[in-house]
Formats: sequence, structure tokens, C-alpha cells
Amino acid sequence: MKNQTKTILKLTFSVALTVMALFLPARMQFDSPSLQQKTSTPTAMFISAASYSEAPAFGFASDHHAEAPIQLIAVKMDAVWCGRCQVMNPKLDNVRPTFNSQPVLFVKFDMTDEFTTFQSGLLADRLNLTEFYDKHAGKTGYMVLVNPQTGLELATLTSNLSEQEITEAIANHLNRN
Repeated sequence: MKNQTKTILKLTFSVALTVMALFLPARMQFDSPSLQQKTSTPTAMFISAASYSEAPAFGFASDHHAEAPIQLIAVKMDAVWCGRCQVMNPKLDNVRPTFNSQPVLFVKFDMTDEFTTFQSGLLADRLNLTEFYDKHAGKTGYMVLVNPQTGLELATLTSNLSEQEITEAIANHLNRN
């Protein structure tokens, strides 16, 4: 009888942990619809379709909005299986904080699998980047700087660039707008 009770308690505990693991991370990621991380310190971050598919379109009201309109979109074409992405991602993690208070939007289109590719397409549509997405869908390992007003591609940044070169390229195009 005691062994049955122990087994039932273990199963109950295991189910409770599984349920908590399923629901807790989803509540911690983003505070809809603001796309702000739930932290007290603002940081430059990627909007990723895999993590958030309901991004507001430009011009929509938000509880947390930038003081200036977005002047540059940095779109990373990414996939988990992409070797060039694995080289570039740590560089971008170090570069993004440089632009914490700058009007640059970092977006990641994830081409890892069918689901993330479809979600990226939805995000591209919401950001008025459908034509850009159609041109680049399925390609990975680079970042494209885009003018948000015109949709024109300004520069392509590859994994071969250093952190300093990536920072300078983003800053140069940000200052031109």
C-alpha cells in the first residue's frame, strides 16, 4: 500500500511540474502587445516570429513606444541548423546593446522548420516586409538593413564581418536616415 501511495505522489508531482513547465515560460516571454521584455532595464532585442507572432504593425498605439519613429530595420535571416547563423548570432548579441536607445528595430526571420518559417511570413506581413520576405525566404546566415519607410535594402551584413564592422554599418545607415 505504501509503495502505491509513493508512486501516486511521484506521478502527481511529475504531472504538476510538467504543467508548470508548459505554461510558465509562455507567461514570462513578452507582455502583449508591447513586445517589451518583462524586465526593468530596457535592452535591444530581436523580435522573433518563433517567440511572438502577433507583432503590432508600425503606427499602432502601444503602451510602450519609442520616442522617435523607427529609422532602420535590421532583419536577420536565421535558422538553428545554419552554421553561419551560429557564427553571427553571438556577434549580434554583443552589438545590439549598443543600440538600446536608438530607433533601430532588430527582427529575426527564423527558417528552422515549417512552423517558424510560416510564423516569420506572418511577422513579415505585419511589418510590411512581405516583398522582402518573399525575396529572402529560405535563405539564412546574414542580416539585411532595411529602410522602414521605403522598404529598400540598404546593406547586407554577413558572418564574415567583425562586431565592430557590424556596429559601424548599422550606425552609418541609422545616421543617414
